[in-house]
Amino acid sequence: LTEVFPFDETNFKVDMIAKQFKFRERSEDNFKKYSENGTAKTVLTAYTDGINEYIASNNRPFEFMLVNYYPEPFLPSHVTTVIRFVSYMGLDEICLTVEKLIIELIRSEKVSA
Repeated sequence: LTEVFPFDETNFKVDMIAKQFKFRERSEDNFKKYSENGTAKTVLTAYTDGINEYIASNNRPFEFMLVNYYPEPFLPSHVTTVIRFVSYMGLDEICLTVEKLIIELIRSEKVSA
């Protein structure tokens, strides 16, 4: 995020999590393991080809112009990186919710006792 958006503490922390868990490297490694003619590889390649064709044949999206961003070609491993990251963030949110529930249960037990 800090490569595209102005530096701030939140973007920096997100970048550090992504680097710490090696989201990009693991996604690239996983994509290489997909069967050459398998459905996942075919769909991801077609999807990213479509994105790249759109970007090449149209003006940059408005959001890209706002931050003066010129995207590199979109790769199938970028899609799997986003999926991995979003899954991690969702899992993190679930863990926080469970922790809050446990704390509330402990507090309610103390009040009842």
